[in-house]
Amino acid sequence: MKKLILTGLSSLFLLLLSTQLKAQEIEIIEGGFLRAGSLYAGGNLSFIGSGSNYKEADEEQKGPGSTTITILPEIGYVLNDKYAVGLALGYSSFANKTYQEKSDGSGEEWKLKDSDGLFIINPMFKYYKQVSTRLYCMPSIGLSVGFGSGKDEYVGTNNNGDEQVESIDHKNFGFGAEFRTALKFFPSTKWALSFSYGSVYYNTNTRTSKEDANIKTTSNSYG
Repeated sequence: MKKLILTGLSSLFLLLLSTQLKAQEIEIIEGGFLRAGSLYAGGNLSFIGSGSNYKEADEEQKGPGSTTITILPEIGYVLNDKYAVGLALGYSSFANKTYQEKSDGSGEEWKLKDSDGLFIINPMFKYYKQVSTRLYCMPSIGLSVGFGSGKDEYVGTNNNGDEQVESIDHKNFGFGAEFRTALKFFPSTKWALSFSYGSVYYNTNTRTSKEDANIKTTSNSYG
């Protein structure tokens, strides 16, 4: 009899809890997923790699290749029923590998690696409009500032005239601005998927030699 009563009470408790959770979910959906005063967390994790091989007759030779890894967690705050602000802090690394044939006629190659790293600060201002119960249109404007360092390898010669791999260390500074359009879909009350479908951006990066501050290389990209 005790077991029957306990089973009944447990079932009643679970039923009431389930009903309460469903009621809360309906309330959230009716009030919108992005409500004034709420916080959200998200971010970006990306890996991009490339490589190449050259083949002639029975000989195969490795060509240039590169790897880019970005980790950019984000936290944001919903200001009102139209606007939100966000801040992403993270790190991005880039490595480029090239091969240069040795001049001694051995047929062997030097493997050279250029590497760069940036600590990124990315504040954002977002506008959002609810399209349907679970779908939002969310364009945003963001700035990006990055600080870091890197190293370029090249083939030089020592005091005896023999080839050896040497390197130049440099400091990195990057700045960017971007307008991005996106859709945000909520499959549940706590999770969302973002789909970006277009952006206008400008980025500039300056590499300054650590040995001589007058030696600088600046690259710009936009699109």
